[in-house]
Amino acid sequence: MKKTLLLAFVLTAFISKGISQTDYSLAIPNPKSLLTKEQLIKDKEALKNYHPNPFNSFPEREWDSLIEVIAKELPLEPIMETEKTLIRRKLLDRVTFEDPHLRFIPVLGKTGTLKVKMKKIKALPFTLINISDTLLVDKSFDENILSGDRILSINNIEAVTYLESSYRDRYMSGYVLQTFHHFSFASDYSIKLVRNNQWKEILIKGIPIDNGFFPKLYGDIEEKIIDENKTGYFSINNFDYNKYLVKCLGRYLDKVKKEGYKNVIIDIRRNPGGSGDHFDELFSLLSNKKKIPYQSGVKLKVSKATYKDYSYTEDDFGRLVDLPDSLIVKECPLDNSLYKGDFNYYVLISQQTASMAATFANVMQYNKIGLLVGESLAHNALNYGETFIAERDNSFWTISTVENFEYTKAEGGILNPDISIPFVASEYMKGGDPVLEKCMEYIKNHTN
Repeated sequence: MKKTLLLAFVLTAFISKGISQTDYSLAIPNPKSLLTKEQLIKDKEALKNYHPNPFNSFPEREWDSLIEVIAKELPLEPIMETEKTLIRRKLLDRVTFEDPHLRFIPVLGKTGTLKVKMKKIKALPFTLINISDTLLVDKSFDENILSGDRILSINNIEAVTYLESSYRDRYMSGYVLQTFHHFSFASDYSIKLVRNNQWKEILIKGIPIDNGFFPKLYGDIEEKIIDENKTGYFSINNFDYNKYLVKCLGRYLDKVKKEGYKNVIIDIRRNPGGSGDHFDELFSLLSNKKKIPYQSGVKLKVSKATYKDYSYTEDDFGRLVDLPDSLIVKECPLDNSLYKGDFNYYVLISQQTASMAATFANVMQYNKIGLLVGESLAHNALNYGETFIAERDNSFWTISTVENFEYTKAEGGILNPDISIPFVASEYMKGGDPVLEKCMEYIKNHTN
């Protein structure tokens, strides 16, 4: 099993680790260049060459018509990279509805003259949750900013203006929000917010983008035992280090079993995906089935990015092929010796739950291993994957190369929860985690 959706993690990897050995540790924000009609056509052709189903939600003739409209309004002078991104997204966001993997991401550009050390860039010290275009603090790393604070403006830029430049994800870091909004980094930040129905203005320091920055923002796992509810809680924020994850979850379930508790919440609301490596071991911990169904088929667009991985040739470029059974995981065999016992699993999900995290949720629901709790996943969160990264000027975009057909209860491309708990901004403004709290209340009322 392997599907990747990098979302905000793509962006962080570009800058912190580089791509193809390119060093982005020395960078200057927002270089200017021209955007031309020919570049827009090139974007369409790239999508056509690599994506397995590029025009399902946005027919090619509509692409061509919209390119003509946009081309007439293109600036004649060089514009900032982030401005080019927003113009390109007038086309690409239609495809992002079809495939949420597709993202166009501005990146701090290289320069041989002016050089800005990444560690000198200071980002906002909090992560955010977006509910109906209301920006609320999710996690804060500054004692003056609290969970549940409603952000009105940052350095006199209104929150809605930031959102207009972003993908309006359910969860996002301040850093990602700043990157999409023209790399609006500063050393100090004036935050206007609402807390307990009172308007406040708070001055805070930014935090440096160093080696500890992204682990602090996103982390990997969090575990606790909620004794008053006789319930375990285990969050998985990405599926990047699954061998380690399997060990941690296995040890954690042993702790819950030792306490005599039967209910376990697995929180993947913030999880954008990752790799499917070791998923057989992961599900072996949770289910005593001998095997579980996974895929009924996979379609591949043969291209420069994929043909070597699947033993095709350059003559096959452009073909949409059904992968042979030998390359499809139709069933996933489980190791019953790893099974941790009979727990009641509740999997917290959100619109942010994507790619392999969406697959995890789907397998749990389809095989009746656990109940999904929260809100519906994004449209077609299950359907595409195996992304590759294409470079465009000083930006990048992620493009899926396969279309997956998983065994699922999803309807119309949407995987719905078994227990619906909507995200309500007014509830989150009180602090805490209302969706988690309502899940625990449900468990209390429906289990012995």
